[in-house]
Amino acid sequence: MPDAPAFRANDIAAAVEAYLSERPNAADSVDGVARWWLPPPLRGAPREQVEAALEMLCARGRLRRRVRGGTVIYGRAHGTDDGGGA
Repeated sequence: MPDAPAFRANDIAAAVEAYLSERPNAADSVDGVARWWLPPPLRGAPREQVEAALEMLCARGRLRRRVRGGTVIYGRAHGTDDGGGA
């Protein structure tokens, strides 16, 4: 039995989407997402797993990635509003 909890990409991806549903203009690096966007039970997820979840969301068209000053930044893709507005 492993000592560290297993983090699933789908759990991380769902947490990222929940964060962005409340903060649609948020954008951050993998490290920033891992530190600030994830709820406490997921904050210990390895960087590689967070990055994999972010890339999965990019592949699904839910996130966009861009490079600023050599750092990859992730944010909500245009046109992914879930209808929470007026």
